[in-house]
Amino acid sequence: MTWPTPIRVRKIPKPINVTESIRKVLSQPVINPFIYEFTSLPSTKCTEGIIIMVASAPQNFDYREAIRRTWARPPSDNDTTKSTTPLSAGTGRPAAKTEQTREDSLSKSLNERRYAVLFFLGAVAGDSEASTSLRENLLLESDRYGDLVISDFTDTYGNLSLKTMSMLRWADQFCPAKGLYLTKCDDDTYLNVPLLRESLQDLGVSGFHFVVGHLLKDHNANRHLESKYFMSRAEYRDIQYPVVVSGSAYAMKIETAKLLYKVSLRTKLFRLEDIYIIGFCAGKVGVDVVGDARFSLDLHLFGCDQAKYISGHEYSPAQMLQVYDYLQDPANGC
Repeated sequence: MTWPTPIRVRKIPKPINVTESIRKVLSQPVINPFIYEFTSLPSTKCTEGIIIMVASAPQNFDYREAIRRTWARPPSDNDTTKSTTPLSAGTGRPAAKTEQTREDSLSKSLNERRYAVLFFLGAVAGDSEASTSLRENLLLESDRYGDLVISDFTDTYGNLSLKTMSMLRWADQFCPAKGLYLTKCDDDTYLNVPLLRESLQDLGVSGFHFVVGHLLKDHNANRHLESKYFMSRAEYRDIQYPVVVSGSAYAMKIETAKLLYKVSLRTKLFRLEDIYIIGFCAGKVGVDVVGDARFSLDLHLFGCDQAKYISGHEYSPAQMLQVYDYLQDPANGC
């Protein structure tokens, strides 16, 4: 079987002077203030080589637990433990062998296999017994794992752009100015962290701002009323969206994340988060949109398939456990 080859495509025209473009945008007034507060913060400090931010719905405990038991687990040279073994409370980061300061290079951070996984949620609305119970369970989950970041906007599909803004705000507020990568993914995404690290290692040597993921081009606005992706002409007049990478999984340098947060404050909110953050905000300031074919939108359930991809999408919790156990079994040669 052939392995997917990275495809790097710059589709957003870079302004003649990117620095001047950024300066002009950031000099504009704030029109989209992020007025929401964090009601739960993680125990993890933003000092790891890769911060993986997972967009999750409050009720999706099974997805978060599957991620903790599978791809978020730290690698080990002789780890053949099945995913059914209980995890110690934590964020999926391996223990550091040496102290690492904020001034350490990106390559050193990545080579030391350091990463942390955090789950970003909105608030549970309503005063029903079910809503109250869900909020109580989230508090217990946060106390147990220390990996939830909850903001006080209502958690709905229509608020996904706010959820991504909460990720960027957290990074802007709590992370150092450089030396890190930020990866955003959905809670039904399976991530291959070693391949993610490889992709970022290759791209990180450039001084440019970039976002890397599964490239979506020639992507038309959905006008079908029954679709959850429906977009009215009143919301978006053009036929075609800007070129973006899929919101299921993408990555960038921390410098880019901090920039995009500031740009989002000066960009009218749009409810499709990948179009908003990548198409509109990144497009304003000449951020490179990079396609890597190893970011996949498909399920890879057979044999060693998922070992060849940085990400797969629309996994159920049971499928994550199935794939992880297969990949971890030395007899399968993955």
